[in-house]
Amino acid sequence: MTEMNGQYVNEEAYNRMKKKYKAAGIVLLVLGVIIAIAGITLTVMGMTNMQFGDAKAPVGMILTFVGFVALGTGLMLTLRANQRALAAYQAASVAPVKTDTINYVGQNVAPTVEKVTEAVAKGINNATNQSFCPECGQKLPKDSKFCPFCGKKLN
Repeated sequence: MTEMNGQYVNEEAYNRMKKKYKAAGIVLLVLGVIIAIAGITLTVMGMTNMQFGDAKAPVGMILTFVGFVALGTGLMLTLRANQRALAAYQAASVAPVKTDTINYVGQNVAPTVEKVTEAVAKGINNATNQSFCPECGQKLPKDSKFCPFCGKKLN
C-alpha cells in the first residue's frame, strides 16, 4: 500500500483497475470509430437511394448514434485509466506558474501598499492633529524626529 494525499492506495488493485479501464476504453474507441463510419456510410447510401424505397438511412443513423456513444464511452474510460498521470502532469505544469504569479504580484504590489498605508497614516494624522508612526502605528509625541517605540526616522 502507498500513501497518497493522506489515504492509502492499494497499488496492485489500482494497476488492475487501470489495465481494465484502458483495455475497455481502447476496444470501445476502435469499435465506436468502426460503427460510426459504417453508420455514416449507410446513412449516405440510404439517402442517395431513398427513391428506390431503401431503408438503409434509418439503420445508418442508429449505427452512427451507437458508434458515437461507444466512442465517447471509450474516451472516458481511457481518460479515467490515465487520471493519476494526467493529474500529476497538471500539478507539475501549474505549480511553477502559480509560484511565479504569486511572487510577481507580491513584488509589484508591496510598494503600492506601502504608499497607500503612508497616505492613510498622513490623512489620519492631519484629521486628528496627532502624529502616528508610519512603521508601527503608535501615537507619537509632538515634534518627534524618531519613533520612541520602533526607532523609525520620521519626516
